[in-house]
This record gives sequence, structure tokens and C-alpha cells, in this order.
Amino acid sequence: RENMIYVDKTEKIYEMMQLGKHNFIVRPRRFGKSLLLDTIAAIHEGKREQFKGTWAYDHLDWEAEKRPVLRIDFTLVEYNIKSLAEGLTYYLRSIAKQADIATEGLGPGELFLSLIQTLGRETPVVILIDEYEMAVTDFVGTDEEDRLNENIFTLKKFYGTMKGAGRYIHRSYISGVSKIGKIGILSDLNMLNDLTLDKRFATLFGYTETELRHFYADYVTEAAQYYKCSEEEILGHI
Repeated sequence: RENMIYVDKTEKIYEMMQLGKHNFIVRPRRFGKSLLLDTIAAIHEGKREQFKGTWAYDHLDWEAEKRPVLRIDFTLVEYNIKSLAEGLTYYLRSIAKQADIATEGLGPGELFLSLIQTLGRETPVVILIDEYEMAVTDFVGTDEEDRLNENIFTLKKFYGTMKGAGRYIHRSYISGVSKIGKIGILSDLNMLNDLTLDKRFATLFGYTETELRHFYADYVTEAAQYYKCSEEEILGHI
């Protein structure tokens, strides 16, 4: 609609959606992790018309894919002034309010559990978590060690909530920019499916040379003419 180029990754995304219950992937910033979660959300929300022209439009059973979606974006959680527990509580209360869920006296883990159980009562919910480790990595290397340890403790308990709510969860997709295995904030999630180095999904983010040659052919040619060099040199720089 906006005359932009969209490189269709929906077949690969759907392949990923057939895997285990809890899925985890790390990529650098600006690689499209949020767009990936947006796409998964749109599929489960049944927004078929947004996919016109993509593989998914004709290949998915759109009614069967419809499920409630719970999206948590840690870039929107305020934890620099308040504690992480307070920031998460405030953030989750706004989601709960939209779902008409009572929040009085509940901390972040209890609110998270209540949202999962309520949204997933009839049809198991899909959980999308963006920047899962941001509240930890923001304090690494600073002199605020107490805040760092407090946030690790809060997140470990928060993510552990999903373990006991398995029957209400269809799948979860957790993304971030770094793997922080030593502190184990995701250690309570049994059978966490780490796709970070999975060769099957190496092309899920960013563009391959083949995609650049196909989708951006006119722009590569134009750039080569502008810089008075070959198209191969332009692709090499990209």
C-alpha cells in the first residue's frame, strides 16, 4: 500500500511456528525481531488481508490459526526510575485493564499468570516477548550491582510463571539481542527451543544476496551507475 519493498519470509516463519512450545532467538538490533513478532501476532489474529501477495495468504488455514495473543515489549517497561517489579506491574495492569481482568494487589508474576490463564482459558494463548533481557543488560558494567541482581531475580520469577501455566499456552516466542545463560533467567522453562544458531532459520532475518538481487535489482543497478562501479561491488559493500 505504501509502495515499499517487502521481502516475504512468511513460509519460513510458518515453519518456525510448527516447532516446540517455548522458542527463543537472538539477533542484533535493527534485524527485524519486532517485525517477526508483529507478523506472528497478525497471523494468530487472523489478519489475512495484510498478507496478500505473500506465501502465507494462500497456504495458511487462517481460522485454525486464530488465537489470543499476549505481547510484552520490554522497551515499553519503565524500570530506570521505578523498580523493575513496579514497572512491570504498571505495564501489565494496562494490558489487564483492556482485557477486563482484576489487578488489585497482584505483583508482576501473579499478573502475568492471571493474564495467561484468562486469555488462554478457551483457546491457549500465544505469548510474544521482545527484548527479554533488556532490564538486565542495561545494568551490566554499571555500578548499580544491586539493581542488576534485583532485576535478574525479578525476571527469573517472571519467566518461571510460564512453566506452571503450560496448559494455557499454545506457544511462546522470546527474542532479544544477547544470550545470558550464566544467570539463567529462562532456566525454568523446560525444553526451551533455542533457534539462534539453527541453520534452518539463518535467513529468517535480514536479506540474503539472492533476495537482494531479486527484490532490489533496480536499486543495485542505480547505485552502481551512480558510483560508477559494478553491481558486484555494490553487493559486496552491502
